[in-house]
Amino acid sequence: MLSVVSSILISAISDDGNISDILEIDGDEQINTQKIFDSSNFNGKRNNRCFFRCTITTTDCTFKDCFAFGVGLTFGSGGALYLSTSNLISKNTNYMSNAANTGGSLSIVAGDAIISKNEFINNEAIANGGAVQITASKHGIYTEIDEVNYSSADLKTINPRISISEDTIFENNTCRSLGGALYIQAANIMIENTKFNLNTARFSGGAIYITNTQSNIIGCNFTSNKCQQRSEFAFKEKSYYNQQVFNSG
Repeated sequence: MLSVVSSILISAISDDGNISDILEIDGDEQINTQKIFDSSNFNGKRNNRCFFRCTITTTDCTFKDCFAFGVGLTFGSGGALYLSTSNLISKNTNYMSNAANTGGSLSIVAGDAIISKNEFINNEAIANGGAVQITASKHGIYTEIDEVNYSSADLKTINPRISISEDTIFENNTCRSLGGALYIQAANIMIENTKFNLNTARFSGGAIYITNTQSNIIGCNFTSNKCQQRSEFAFKEKSYYNQQVFNSG
């Protein structure tokens, strides 16, 4: 595993083999650390808000007009925050008008999250997860900052454990593929007392797209979420599902 130094450079390689972007990761601030954001406002390009093996806490914050576009997860996922094998506690935080290739506001890869009393409004993803994308990692604890043979038989999947609750709101989030508000892959998730209003996906899961995931969805309210080709919800695994649905298509 890589020893942390003062900074690490990650390069994005385009289809023609050329370097299309370079991201500098601060070894002290973005790797193996704890960060607390309290009553703070953020906007603009997400570069210095990607974290590896960290614990991140946001309280009474606003992430507005943040964005992440580029090749691969590190550059193009999570307009406000990108967390790789990192844990997130997000309370009373607003995510508004953020955009990314995937996960318009948040991208969580192989990490746990507690999301409570948050608002996700007017976020957009070009592909999956208009507001939030949550995925497992087949590389175990290893991330983009590690020099490792990803074909090693010793590597195992880490599945995120996610809780979304306490009147969190997902409203008017959009994506051009799967999961207008949430895209969840290979995780364990509890969604409770959460509102999904006016979210839109092009292909499947106007509000939520879930695949290979154990999910409990309890006491939630779904109103006027839309999907152009399939349903408001897309579940690829068994789920416990108990909520109210109004005027949805």
